[in-house]
Amino acid sequence: MNLTEINTKPKNDGKENITTETVNDIKNSEWKIIGGKKKWIKKCPECNKEIYYSDKRRRNWSRKHDFLCKSCSKVGERNGCFGLGCIFEGSKNHRFGKTNSIEHRNKISVNNKGIPREPHNLETKLKIKNSNIGKHNIIPSITTRLKMSKSQSGRRHNSETLTKMRISTLNRIKRQGGIITYNPKACEYFNKLNEENKWNLQHAMNGGEVDVIGYSLDSYDKNKNIVIEYDERSHYKITGELKEKDIKRMEEIKDYLKCEFWRYNEYTKELKEY
Repeated sequence: MNLTEINTKPKNDGKENITTETVNDIKNSEWKIIGGKKKWIKKCPECNKEIYYSDKRRRNWSRKHDFLCKSCSKVGERNGCFGLGCIFEGSKNHRFGKTNSIEHRNKISVNNKGIPREPHNLETKLKIKNSNIGKHNIIPSITTRLKMSKSQSGRRHNSETLTKMRISTLNRIKRQGGIITYNPKACEYFNKLNEENKWNLQHAMNGGEVDVIGYSLDSYDKNKNIVIEYDERSHYKITGELKEKDIKRMEEIKDYLKCEFWRYNEYTKELKEY
């Protein structure tokens, strides 16, 4: 169809004409029919290569934010391996110095443009199935699963690994803008201790909690090397004894800081040194 033959709809004033979206799209080469499907087009801001999208809104979003093509997005500092000495970098890459032939590149291009391929015949399907026997994508037998379970039972991370995991978790929370919860009543109590004992306890509402070996201390006076923990009822067993995880945490902090360690029991209103 000739574009000049398409009727246009007049505006209310009858003086100017507007074309339909379809005509504009064709004139501006906004989309193509590839493999029997409509693909929306955007050009890479750097290499001017055409990028195809199956959805117009995604294409528009990519155009608005100047997204690059896959090739340009992995060049230099944009590459996740940049400066890390990656095992696939430079001459270490098994493809280093090699280039695909034009014929091979054309095959890849045809495959990626969504042109339908002929389905595998029965013989090929059997070959694929047999080649995967014994590999990770095959569900292991019950006997194998029992062996795997037995080999992993009883294994525990050592203290050094646990410390690294705690530190990594705290750093991730802060990096992502997360919030570490705290008890406002505890902060009021720490302020009271500061006034009564001339201490300088730092807490969530006074400079932020201090992080030590992956633990956030409820309050800590760096100058006097004093740690005060505020314990709600959840820190104690039904019998009134401090839970094992809190004892372990306390011992690790004491061993690292060589500090005075006090705990305040919110239920009994008792402040006790450990």
